[in-house]
Amino acid sequence: MTFSVKLFTTARGDSPVKDFLDSLDKPTLTSGLHELRTSGQTAVRILFANYQGTYHLLHAFKKQTQKTPLKEIQTALDRKAKLI
Repeated sequence: MTFSVKLFTTARGDSPVKDFLDSLDKPTLTSGLHELRTSGQTAVRILFANYQGTYHLLHAFKKQTQKTPLKEIQTALDRKAKLI
């Protein structure tokens, strides 16, 4: 399944969502790999990278441990390598 994610852009060309993401103190896992976290009954992690001005959502998983497992980081890094 292929789909795209588009960020809202105003008529003036501003993108408040992109500006917000850019301004966040995003946890950096390694090599430009960042993590978005959700909380609630099921904690989810989305690993992403910003490559050539585009955010690429590389991997998502349910959080089951305190630290991000190396296996999950490696999956995201492998996918990131395919972008370059």
